[in-house]
Amino acid sequence: MLPVKGRRPTSISKNRSHDGSRRVTHITHVKGINEEGAIELEDVFRFDQSGLSDQGKILGRFVYTGARPPFLLRLVREGISLPADVFGPGTSFAQVCKEMEAAKAAGGLHD
Repeated sequence: MLPVKGRRPTSISKNRSHDGSRRVTHITHVKGINEEGAIELEDVFRFDQSGLSDQGKILGRFVYTGARPPFLLRLVREGISLPADVFGPGTSFAQVCKEMEAAKAAGGLHD
């Protein structure tokens, strides 16, 4: 994979749901450009629909996909915190950032 120069953007996808509401469905990180010149994307969070309310509104929550893009470390540096359970049961934001800092120190992650 070839690096993208400068900051790598994050995309937020928003769609109109069948209940008429507009909703963010994915938060996606641009990983880079592959050897064929295609942009490679990686979902970081996606909306997981769990059902419908009594009023017919969509119910659900955002689910962390396991992707660890560099912008997560920037959140820490800028003092932005995330809910403790955003990365799923048993995985804290601090734990994810610690693993990412170790990968960065080893040369495997660039922001």
